[in-house]
Amino acid sequence: MDKQSKLLTAKDLYRMRERVKLKLTNIKKFIDSCGNTITDKTQIVITAQQKLNGVKVLEEELETLFKQYLDIEEDEKNLKSSNKSDEEMLELLEERDEIEVSLKCLLSKHNVNEVAMIENKSIMIQI
Repeated sequence: MDKQSKLLTAKDLYRMRERVKLKLTNIKKFIDSCGNTITDKTQIVITAQQKLNGVKVLEEELETLFKQYLDIEEDEKNLKSSNKSDEEMLELLEERDEIEVSLKCLLSKHNVNEVAMIENKSIMIQI
């Protein structure tokens, strides 16, 4: 049985969720520090684009994680912790969305033309 087809436990999914949460926190720290520590506009734009690409990957990871969590056998999770975990997953999805918007705003603040050019390149790379 390969790793992909292995049924994950609630504990496995909790660890994966915490890892995603940490990545989002680090990206948020970057956004918060842009005005204070990074003065090079080019560095901000390039790093923000890299972070934006990472946020898009995290969206896919979160959706997969949420689906896997819903597939966990009910006897493995009790109702109270299940509701709490559902709320935490939804909060993470919302936080991810807010971070994506913040990064796009940061990019547009520094250079609207570069943002369009970078997004077009991202689309071309994905195709």
